[in-house]
Formats: sequence, C-alpha cells, structure tokens
Amino acid sequence: MILRGCRFFLQRASHFLQFCLVVLYVKAAQCTPPRYFYPFFQRLARFIGPKTPFHRRVEKNLDLAFPGKTPAEKTEIGKAAWENLVMIGADYSRVPLLAGRKDFFTIEGEEILLRYGLSEKPSLFFSGHIASWEIFRQVAARYGVKTGMTYRGFNNPFFEKISLKLMGIVGAPIFNKGRGSKAMIAHLLRGGKVMLLTDQRFNEGKAIPFFQKPAKTVDFPAEIAIKYDLPLIPVCVRRAGFDRYHIIVKPPLDTAEREGEARPERVIRILTAMNASLEEFIREKPGDWFWHHLRWK
Repeated sequence: MILRGCRFFLQRASHFLQFCLVVLYVKAAQCTPPRYFYPFFQRLARFIGPKTPFHRRVEKNLDLAFPGKTPAEKTEIGKAAWENLVMIGADYSRVPLLAGRKDFFTIEGEEILLRYGLSEKPSLFFSGHIASWEIFRQVAARYGVKTGMTYRGFNNPFFEKISLKLMGIVGAPIFNKGRGSKAMIAHLLRGGKVMLLTDQRFNEGKAIPFFQKPAKTVDFPAEIAIKYDLPLIPVCVRRAGFDRYHIIVKPPLDTAEREGEARPERVIRILTAMNASLEEFIREKPGDWFWHHLRWK
C-alpha cells in the first residue's frame, strides 16, 4: 500500500514538473518576439531530436513511407519533423494573440468552406497532424463556422487542463474520444460541424493503404458519413511565416452510393480516398507531419 502511494506521488510529481516546463515554454512563446523565439527552438530541436531514442520510430516510418528517397533526404525530413514538433507548441501558445488580428491567414477553397460550413446541414472536416492543424478551426470561426473537435485524453492531468483551455480558445465544442462520441453525433444531428484527425493508428480499424502500406484506419468517418449523408471535406494548414498560415479546403470526397456496391465496399472506398487525401497533403511537405506516430505496425 505504501509502495503504491509512493509510486502515485512520484508520478504526480513527474507530471507536475513536465507541466511546469510546458507552462514556461508557453509563456516564453507568448512573450518573446517570434523572429527570435522560433529560430532558436527550431535549431535546438533539429540538433537534439535526432539524438533521442524516439527518433528511431521517425526513421522507421520514413523508411516505410519513402523507400525511394536517399538517406540524406530522409535525414532532412526527420530533422524537419522535430522542428515542426516545437513549432506546434509555439503556434498553439500564441493562439490567444491571434484573436484580434485579421491578417494572419490566407485561404484556398474559401467557397467550399462557406458552402458547407454555413449550411444548415452537418458537415465533417478531416485532416491529420500536419503543421498546426487546429488553426483551421480558428480561421473557420472568422467566417462564422463553429467547428467542434475531438481529442484524446492525456495521461498527464495537468496537460489536459492547459490543452483544453487553448483548444477552447480556438473553438468549441470539444469532445473526448470515446466518452464524447454520443455528444458529437448529437451535435452533428443539430446541424453542427466537426473536425476529425484521421491519421493515427486505430487498432480496431480497417487496413487501408497509406503510403502504399496497409495502415489500420479509423472507419468512424466513413460509417457516419454514410449513415447521416454527411460530406467529408479534406482540410490542411500550412505555415506561411511567423504567425501566418495558409488554409487549404478541398472539395468533399465522393461518398455517394454506387450501383451494385455493398456497404462494406463503400466504406473501404471512402477510407481509401480519405487516406489518399492525407497522403497527398503530407507528400507536398513531409516535414510538417507528425512522423513520431506508431502509424504502421
């Protein structure tokens, strides 16, 4: 009993220490001019990241995804992935500073966002962990499109509080994956809009090609799109400088039923198109993706 209590205390102490470091990083990102803050941490991440044990997964994923690239090309993508990781934290730290600005983004596919975002019917936007994906919801809100988001609960309860606070500034409602599924569906049935991240491994999902390799893919977006006749709209965020972003909104995927097509075949077709859209975004700028995921197994 005493041993269990000691373990719990040490775990909480570790979580709190991690939280304190993150808070310091967030405050530094908010208070330091971006032209100084970003370059310093980018260089630091490119130097330290590849020397950590976590980089082995990055290298393995790059070998699977890009067998035709040279070692030098994959090394550069790996360094860029670590650079991207610290930029994500900095970008989200500065989200409150963008609230009063009108010049922090450009958008490609504005008419698509307005057509489906302002419709009385529900819509599903989807993307991956590419650059600062959450910025899409902040931009959508500028057009009057309130977009909900799902999130996976954190092991560190202190992280959860600060992350939910920043996510709430970007937009609401926020749904916990699993516990929030019913609430998210109810939100959609009221005509709501939701953004999903569909690039992570889902053990109960279907094996769908992703970079020519089978990858367990969540089938929920396809199933719910079929059941409720929802558009599935690919979106992506690109950085265009310090506190500047370019938003890409693509036309919805073809989810319509085809003659003689069984439902399982339709689901597979939609998921294949979904992964292909994400792969296209990633191939355009591979260093912007979160290669640290255990995507293939």
